[in-house]
Amino acid sequence: MKKIMYFPYGGGHGNIVRCLYKGLISKPELEQKIIALTVSWRIFDDNNIPYGRLSDYRDVIKDWDKIIEIGQKLAKNIEFRNPDLQYEDYCAYLGIGYYCLIDEYGEEEAEKKYVEMGRRAFCPVKVIKEILQYEKPDAVIITCGVRTEKAVGIAANKLRIPVIRIADLPKFEPSGCECYTCVMNEYAKEYAISILKEKPKNVYVTGQPVFEDNYILDNEINLRVRNELDLDKYDKLIVYLEQPGLNEINNVENEMIKIAKENPKWLFVFKQHPNQTNAFRNNVSKNIISLRKYPLKYLLNNCDLAITRHSTAGLEAVLLDKPLINLGLIETSNEFIAVENFDYSSFGISYKVTKLEDLSTAINTCLDNNNEIAIKLKYNRTLFKNAPYVIDNIYQVLLDAWNCGIRG
Repeated sequence: MKKIMYFPYGGGHGNIVRCLYKGLISKPELEQKIIALTVSWRIFDDNNIPYGRLSDYRDVIKDWDKIIEIGQKLAKNIEFRNPDLQYEDYCAYLGIGYYCLIDEYGEEEAEKKYVEMGRRAFCPVKVIKEILQYEKPDAVIITCGVRTEKAVGIAANKLRIPVIRIADLPKFEPSGCECYTCVMNEYAKEYAISILKEKPKNVYVTGQPVFEDNYILDNEINLRVRNELDLDKYDKLIVYLEQPGLNEINNVENEMIKIAKENPKWLFVFKQHPNQTNAFRNNVSKNIISLRKYPLKYLLNNCDLAITRHSTAGLEAVLLDKPLINLGLIETSNEFIAVENFDYSSFGISYKVTKLEDLSTAINTCLDNNNEIAIKLKYNRTLFKNAPYVIDNIYQVLLDAWNCGIRG
């Protein structure tokens, strides 16, 4: 029996783990354990997947009382508007991060880093190492290279535990540790080797599990979604994939409200992110709905167009052959200017909008199957595929890690 551990946080990372966990259940020689951070627990609750929390290790982690005291002090400065954030576990998450920051840099420098970077400064290697020493996993799987997941990779390296990184997008941040990197396609492999300078022998084209899972629909759920949204009343479904922490959201919503009122046969769904805290905007128009907890893959499979800034869900839409608009906007004083982040248009798979007044034109262009731009975007989408048989591929990477270790 081999034990695998995951430490995901947030929606996208949690969904990668959800798909892996369910897929690898078919391997009886594997034991899987999830430690859910921040709001990821909701994904596992909704899918009847067992998980643990950081607070489960109160008798394992040294200085636990001090860690919780630190976390409670930090939490006082945070407004808990997100109902999915559990106060006790969030205090543990904050406390562990800041405690390790003090341990590494001293109190004065730790405070400075936290003021400048917030939670991005966290990399709690010391505490995660204590947890891994207690659990003794045979491998850890990480889904990003920041904060606690980065710390998991570093701590596992110190303990000579194999690390497998599942990259969620074709471009991604460095893992911060020695690991096997699983990517969605050949483009992502080239990016990992050429840009991130990862060792070619440690980069595998496996596909990304969430993208493959999106093709599998339950007909009863799909019918329920269509009935709930009353989709047969409308000619088009347009989904705006919102993201937390963006100042532009209200402005984009207001522009879409204006467009929706001009196009009553189009249904607009504002799909909120699990970490989002701004209020819903329902009852502003009959053809606008704001949703938070809703099965995303059913929205994407039924939509005619998706709009986002750089959410992973935008790529999910593209892989389902849905037109995508990506917003290159950032708020500065009273206007918006273009900003580069994860730019889907750089792959030729999305229509980029840098001025809100151009959004209506972009929507009409993407919905017109005879438009030259729409035809070109559709062709590019066919070239940008996710590798098939993802679970089996990742399982093979696990076997390689156990047989060979990280190869130089």
